[in-house]
Amino acid sequence: MKSGTLCIDSSTIDQSVTVDVAKLVADKGGRYADAPVSGGVVGAKNATLTFMVGGDEKSFQDASQLLKFMGNNVVHCGKEAVGVLKQ
Repeated sequence: MKSGTLCIDSSTIDQSVTVDVAKLVADKGGRYADAPVSGGVVGAKNATLTFMVGGDEKSFQDASQLLKFMGNNVVHCGKEAVGVLKQ
């Protein structure tokens, strides 16, 4: 992984796993944003998904640039693993 690479994880997984993955990414020099998604198939087809994003402000801003193409509601929930908790 190149230093500074942003890893966006939209998995619906246990918060403790998210914390572990965020640490692995950070240890490799990357940045991490958890971005679990809500809205189902209809939301995906209509690009109206909701993303609950956990990560630092820069990671959130960078991830939002991509996520806004798939959803119309991208919310910053706090630090890493908080997005998963909010879902």
